[in-house]
Formats: sequence, C-alpha cells, structure tokens
Amino acid sequence: MKIIKENWESTRKKGFFHFFIFRGILLFGLPFVLLQFLLKWNNGSALSIVSVILSGFFGAIIYSGSMWYFAERNYKKTNFKDKV
Repeated sequence: MKIIKENWESTRKKGFFHFFIFRGILLFGLPFVLLQFLLKWNNGSALSIVSVILSGFFGAIIYSGSMWYFAERNYKKTNFKDKV
C-alpha cells in the first residue's frame, strides 16, 4: 500500500491537468478513437469521424475525472487511517 500511496502523491503533485492529458487522452481516449476508426473504416463519413472523436474526448473526461476522484478519495481514507 505504501508504493501506491507514494505513486499517487507524485501523480497528485503533477496535477489534474497532467493526469487528464496523460491518462485520459493518451491512455484512454486515443486508443478508443483509433480502435473505432479501425472498426468503422468502411463508413468514413465526416459525421462518423466527428462523433468518434467527440465520444473519445468525452469518454476521456469521464474516465480521468472518475479515476482522479476515486484515487483521491482512497488516498484521503488511507491518510486518515495512518494518522489515527
């Protein structure tokens, strides 16, 4: 648990924006968009492309926001238990 705590502390210092760009966009949104492009290669209409990019972006927002929230909540719980 100590390793996870130290990892989260270093991630936390970098801030949410860095977390959103790295974990949300690069590790979630981009692979999602690329996979959708591969699966929908035949239907390459402009509306389809825009909808895939937007869904990847909003998915990245939801994913990174929820991951940040739950990691922060867990971090605060374990810090409180360590101090008691």
